[in-house]
Amino acid sequence: MRSTIGIIGFSRSGKTTLAVALVRHFAARGERVAYVKHTHHAVGALGDEGDTHLARLAGASVVVAADEVVSVEWNAGGQMSAPEPYDDPAILVGSIDADLVVVEGWKDLRLWPVILVERAGIERLRPAPAIVAVVSDTESELPVPRFAPDDLAGIARFVDRIASV
Repeated sequence: MRSTIGIIGFSRSGKTTLAVALVRHFAARGERVAYVKHTHHAVGALGDEGDTHLARLAGASVVVAADEVVSVEWNAGGQMSAPEPYDDPAILVGSIDADLVVVEGWKDLRLWPVILVERAGIERLRPAPAIVAVVSDTESELPVPRFAPDDLAGIARFVDRIASV
């Protein structure tokens, strides 16, 4: 059964660090893990660098970057596909063949359960119904489980429970 977990938060909050750590953790367990990065930059101009490269090195079997209108995919060898248009993020993410899809971004969508990543000194997102946990170095006012950023084991157990991987 394929499951999806979202990672949202503002820039520099630690979203990519958490997403890549989850990819590494579940891939090391033998799960087929996909990483999807939503960006406001044109993905056609991206190379295999930055966040997508880190996810691939962490063991993601599928790596996708999507802007507002097109997506690109990298294979295990780092070859990038031609940009493909898409209309619906749910269909894009739902079409990925993996046991677990870790989606970073799309903070305004509520299509799958999301973990909110916050950090002291970084603007906070407003609460949303899809937030199932908070990863933060400060206290959270949200009535959901809170994890310290370095508690990967606890976060992974939580993802196991809610995502049914």
